[in-house]
Amino acid sequence: MLYTVPDYYDKFYCLADKCPLSCCEGWKIVIDKNSLKEYRSIEGPFGNRLKNSVNWKEGIFKQHNKRCAFLNEKNLCDIHIQIGADMMCETCRTYPSHIEEYDNEREISLALSCPSAAKIILENENIVKFITTEDDIEGTEDEDFDIFLYSALIESRKVIIEILQNRNEDIYVCMAKVLNLSNHIQEKIDNDNIFGIEDILDVYKSRKISYNDNLKVGLNKDGILNILNLLDELEKLDEEWGRDLNKWKNAIRDFSDKDFKSPVVSDIELEQMMIYFVFIYFCLAVYDYDVLSKVKMAVVSTLIWENICKAESFIQNFDDNNCIQKETKLELAYRYSRELEHSDLNLDKMEDLMSKIDINDLLTGNKK
Repeated sequence: MLYTVPDYYDKFYCLADKCPLSCCEGWKIVIDKNSLKEYRSIEGPFGNRLKNSVNWKEGIFKQHNKRCAFLNEKNLCDIHIQIGADMMCETCRTYPSHIEEYDNEREISLALSCPSAAKIILENENIVKFITTEDDIEGTEDEDFDIFLYSALIESRKVIIEILQNRNEDIYVCMAKVLNLSNHIQEKIDNDNIFGIEDILDVYKSRKISYNDNLKVGLNKDGILNILNLLDELEKLDEEWGRDLNKWKNAIRDFSDKDFKSPVVSDIELEQMMIYFVFIYFCLAVYDYDVLSKVKMAVVSTLIWENICKAESFIQNFDDNNCIQKETKLELAYRYSRELEHSDLNLDKMEDLMSKIDINDLLTGNKK
């Protein structure tokens, strides 16, 4: 088995009771079958608590005020404390690792929805590299797995990441190039010409290309509101998210030209956000043959984060003449990630929206 991780992966550490938004609150925690079996076998007072605090029909922990039944008043896990870390369910043991498996390869990244992981990802000023190791474990072979498409996607993703990491160029230009490249790749996939992708990549690697730079010049008030309006199509996991979304939209409606140009989020932060989404989702196109929607989602998600940060900065300046803090930017990132990535329904809906929109119309304000 091959394992690929970003080079910052091992820097993660859990904030435990110091975490500003615990992973044990706000969503349903699914318990794997092996853990359910173990929990049924626990005896004594804690065993009784387990039996009464698990929804056995749905296979999830019960919640009290949207907090896991085992999250104590000190924001620590009583399962971990009482019967050990090994008895935590698979979801709790592995989070915030995000794992995708492809035939005999496994890609592992940190989930942006975790505050500690978000800090590692977005405050990293270095060029991210990806490290691959190998062991003797054999993966589960899938006869239907398209190894030729997967190989083309791996090479395509490398080129996309190289484009995004070109710090001699404006990040919005890099994003526009990535969108344009993804469109060409999608055309080859749609025409069943997987091997033709290599020729496209050679052109982009040579940097002898033209590209549509509407992304750079087209973001106006209507364009920003358009991308935020996409979030109205998604289910709200947190009631406060819906209220804040309306607050941010109202702030953006009051933006001046100066507010639009305000560099609240740096190019490097935008780069890291783009690479986060591209690394996790791009190669999933091996299963549905839809590269372009995944890259659109990366671009739109990055712009959503950037502009809710701008909106929050506008609000803070208006209220107390204070600039947005790093902690606020991180909070907006992990809150957005939770709303999108911790709901399969929302991920599917977002990708469906991406498959139907013309992104240039969306960003230039033509799409209402």
